[in-house]
Amino acid sequence: MQTPQLVLVDSQMLSQIITMQKEILANLTNEEDDELITREEASKFLKCDIQTIDNLRREGVLHDYGRGKLVRLKKSELLKK
Repeated sequence: MQTPQLVLVDSQMLSQIITMQKEILANLTNEEDDELITREEASKFLKCDIQTIDNLRREGVLHDYGRGKLVRLKKSELLKK
């Protein structure tokens, strides 16, 4: 087993490392959370009735991303609510 070594970095390099880590984490969560789901899936996810989902959409709390009768919601928006 190798012994850990201490590496000195300047503040600019540290800032770049932190920025890169934030970008990687943002991409990982966004890919998963930006999934579009149905009203039924949203109601199961939030453990509420479909009518509650419809009310939240009507009130502007949730935004739908579908056309006509095909309603989809972003999972990331559900996580924020």
